[in-house]
Amino acid sequence: MIESIPRSLKDRWELLAELVKQWRHPLTVGDGFPEELLRNTEQRLGCRLPLALRSWYLLAGNRKDLWSHNDELVPPDQLEIKDFLTIYIENQAVVEWGIRRADLDRDDPPVFVSDIEEQGLWHRQNPTVSEFALQMFVFQLKWSNRNRCYANGPGKAATHQVIERHYPRLPFPDWHWPDWPTRFYGNEEVVIESNGGSEGGWIWVCSRTEPAFRTLECLVFPTGLQWASTSDEWPTGWVSSESVF
Repeated sequence: MIESIPRSLKDRWELLAELVKQWRHPLTVGDGFPEELLRNTEQRLGCRLPLALRSWYLLAGNRKDLWSHNDELVPPDQLEIKDFLTIYIENQAVVEWGIRRADLDRDDPPVFVSDIEEQGLWHRQNPTVSEFALQMFVFQLKWSNRNRCYANGPGKAATHQVIERHYPRLPFPDWHWPDWPTRFYGNEEVVIESNGGSEGGWIWVCSRTEPAFRTLECLVFPTGLQWASTSDEWPTGWVSSESVF
């Protein structure tokens, strides 16, 4: 799926476009916000948006199926600056992700996430906005209405060990949300999200093909994993739809 993070901003957006093509409908010209809206936003805020954030908005920011199926990419006309420029909000506003005010003059600044318990505390989440966009795309895949198979449930230490042996870890840093550490594994057919580390935690799986999903089940079921929710709860041949999530 993703073997490494490209060095240049241009190559990162090309990678994002390729991932969107694989897992969703390909990007089109109308998938971004208009330049005029970004200029008006910058005039209202009194500063220019970081280059990476601007290019994200222009390329694909208006594709709600990519970014706002569950959590939300903040639209340009709703951006506000306090200590941070909040660019993403969890669906119940439990946490938010943002760019420090002091970093807004950087082309591709770091992204921080607010602490779930301590107000005013933020953790560095990704070293750049562009890497955050790639990781957030993968994070949101489990809510896709185009997944062939889907499941989640409580993992055990042995479950995590099996996943680590059989699926490459995607080249992203550990995330603080939904639980520390949140990590991602997978390939072109299946993505696995692990919340809470190797001693046990919640496992999320989404797959483009049923064979890839069944292969994973054959690997993890002997560890004692039982799904709390799965696409098997729906009729044979089920493909997720907007009404499900």
